[in-house]
Amino acid sequence: MDEGGISKPLDTGIRTINDDHSKLFRILAEVRRAIQGNDERENIVSAIMTARDLFHLHCGKEEFLMREANCDLVEGSARDHRLIAGEFDKLVENAQSIGGADLDQATRNLMMIIVKHIMTYDREYAREVNESLDIPDLGLMMFQDVFE
Repeated sequence: MDEGGISKPLDTGIRTINDDHSKLFRILAEVRRAIQGNDERENIVSAIMTARDLFHLHCGKEEFLMREANCDLVEGSARDHRLIAGEFDKLVENAQSIGGADLDQATRNLMMIIVKHIMTYDREYAREVNESLDIPDLGLMMFQDVFE
């Protein structure tokens, strides 16, 4: 996986979802670079919180699309979203108390959890969404520029 974006196997075929994934991985890669460069703790915490906020908005988009497409995966995906949100909260707590290699590893682990979620849920639901809905993004463009 390219830490600055998404690789072809993570492509959902839904531009706004892919863009969010790319932004999320880019921010988390920046967090890792800040940790490795011994950046100020406040900057690291702030960047993690930005990624967490993006993740929450992103989950809303995904769950909306799944519900609109009557996708069977919505409950499992929503449950996974809540678990990942909890991991973001733990990462914020850890960033305030630990640093260095442990925090870097925790950030990397979170990125891998997100990759697993994309591979398990996002690509599958996107197939259903693309088959059942007429997307050019269902008016979700209002969210597009929030984190650019």
